[in-house]
Amino acid sequence: MERHELEQWLCGPDVAPYSPAFVATALGLSSNLLADTTFSRAASRVVSLRFTLAVLRDAFPDDADLTEWLEAPHNELDGFSPTDALRGGQCAIVETLAVQAWNDALCLSEAV
Repeated sequence: MERHELEQWLCGPDVAPYSPAFVATALGLSSNLLADTTFSRAASRVVSLRFTLAVLRDAFPDDADLTEWLEAPHNELDGFSPTDALRGGQCAIVETLAVQAWNDALCLSEAV
């Protein structure tokens, strides 16, 4: 599935946005950090975070698997974890990796 299709499905107008506390918990961040506008100063980053987390929550229904994916180093991130990349403002690449993980999870579930 393409990004725009996933976004419409998972983040459409009928879907309530995640609270800052949920986003912070999912990323292993202090909720104060998300309240700080220097972290989320650009609206595109907020939209990207919302989409990325919606995709990952759908790909990894188990919180432990979601946390493991967020904390694991990825070659595409030069060995950094998605959480570190998000903290560094690299939302687009993490978003792309999340869509890839979602598609991988879909392929595995269809193979069973």
